[in-house]
Amino acid sequence: MTCTFCGGRGWVRADLPVNDPKFGTAIPCTCKRIDQGDIRLPRLQKFSNLGVLGTVDFDDVSRTGPSEIAESQARYLAAYDAALEFCNNPLTTMVFVGGNGTGKTYLAAAVANSLINNGHPVFFSFVPDLLDQLRGSFTSDADFNYDEMFEQVKNVQILILDDLGIQSSTPWAEEKLFQIINHRFLSSLPTLITSSVPLERMDGRLQSRLSDPRTSRVIDLGGSSRTRSNTMGLIEPTMLKNMTFGSFDIEGKAYDRQGRETLNAARAISLAFSANPEGWLVLVGDSGCGKTHLAVSIANDRMAKGDEVFFAFVPDLLDHLRYTFSPDSRVTYDELFDRIKQASLLMLDDLGSESSTTWANEKLYQIIVHRHNAQLPTVITTRAIPSAAKDPVASRLNDARLVQIMPITAPDYRDVGR
Repeated sequence: MTCTFCGGRGWVRADLPVNDPKFGTAIPCTCKRIDQGDIRLPRLQKFSNLGVLGTVDFDDVSRTGPSEIAESQARYLAAYDAALEFCNNPLTTMVFVGGNGTGKTYLAAAVANSLINNGHPVFFSFVPDLLDQLRGSFTSDADFNYDEMFEQVKNVQILILDDLGIQSSTPWAEEKLFQIINHRFLSSLPTLITSSVPLERMDGRLQSRLSDPRTSRVIDLGGSSRTRSNTMGLIEPTMLKNMTFGSFDIEGKAYDRQGRETLNAARAISLAFSANPEGWLVLVGDSGCGKTHLAVSIANDRMAKGDEVFFAFVPDLLDHLRYTFSPDSRVTYDELFDRIKQASLLMLDDLGSESSTTWANEKLYQIIVHRHNAQLPTVITTRAIPSAAKDPVASRLNDARLVQIMPITAPDYRDVGR
């Protein structure tokens, strides 16, 4: 049946006054957005990064936020109300700006899940991950080719970008992000963005789009409600609640025998390590195969026995170490670095996903060499063991005398579109 609004063309002109800058702009018709959503949603969900945030809803999110300071609570309540309003009427760009620990990501996840439950196609992505996926789409074996994926991100009905501004600031990255946000600005496509970087410190073109009062609403949640040093090494309560050995799905999305066998073997090896944490355990597999779930399950088990566990997503760990050089840091670099090296049980999640800078490589090398020499219990999750010739990290990870490597070949358990 031909759409009565666009006559089957898929596009309509914005009905605005002649003096409006967007007068005459072509925007997708409602019918086109629905069709695109029906086709793209399962495939986009494969690339979304909600993970454990996929269960967060407004019932889980406090109305006062994580801070006990009255001003911070008032700021958070304004963001909470704005998030609910966006769910009920997602017609504009919404930007949550605030320090780490102010609750931005949880609010964004609650919005995403609420909209998905109401039938709206939503693409939620951590910005550095999105850029990695776009770079990866250039390869011949990628599930998406670059043009297809880029167009889908630009045109998805509702886009949520988490932590804009912390990505590697390369000309390529800045250009891709501007193209996405500028397209959605011109097409009046709903977009929710969180950022710990003030808008005035962003690229001037992004700043102009995100701060335009005609199309964008910016909510400032203020500074961090807790210092980085106090939370570094802790595991989010939601992860601890949802990631246990009991809740680990040994079937996953594995449709082949080998995939199921590796899930069973990985769970068994993780249970054995948890019962007697000696040496190193390295869980290797693609995103969503369950390796982080198993690492947190081990942490749950050991913490229940009274052990201290230091858990860190590797890119966040390096960000925290850099932060300790800041004058307002309450913990010195040496103090935090020594705590990581000497932890009774260290868990490094997603090793290899960090920015590959000389500084980052050197810090990871120092941590790994110290713990290897001291034979301190360590759990590492990674998408691939480093294989470069003479790579000192790869040398330690491949030491069969200390390290047990468990590859998991099961596919992404979040791949609901299979």
